[in-house]
Amino acid sequence: MTMVSHKLSDLVEKFWSGETTRDEEEYLYELLSDQDDLDDELVGVRNYLSYTDQQGETVSLDEEFTREVISEIKALERPSIRKFKWLSVAASLILVISLCLWFDDQYSLITSEKEVVVSDTFDDPEMAFQEVKKVMMLLSSNMGQGVEHTGLLGEFYQVKNKLEGKN
Repeated sequence: MTMVSHKLSDLVEKFWSGETTRDEEEYLYELLSDQDDLDDELVGVRNYLSYTDQQGETVSLDEEFTREVISEIKALERPSIRKFKWLSVAASLILVISLCLWFDDQYSLITSEKEVVVSDTFDDPEMAFQEVKKVMMLLSSNMGQGVEHTGLLGEFYQVKNKLEGKN
């Protein structure tokens, strides 16, 4: 790598990081103007420097503009922080109220279970017996269906154990 190409690559790197002075940019433009076989990045730098050279002096912003922009940014930040704080307080209150209502509901369920009053629904004991028998038969038939399914589960586990034994 020649001295000129090394200096050129250093200046281009410095240019892209925004650390070049006006004199260094002019020198970089002179170096790039003398060369015809440039890669795309260097052609872009040369075109940019040519454009800024044609425009004349660079536009610079004064301190007053910077202060105004910073004060506007800070003014925009403050309300959003305040809103966030109030939003977190409101969410906390909603959570506390919801928990209080839920615990109150649970407590009322517990206390209402203690106040259950049992009374007879049938005057005739024979009718009550028939009704209980009907409910027990329904329960028994449903239990029989559940037992059939457990038999299928037993077969599944047998096949699974056989497969695991082979591995």
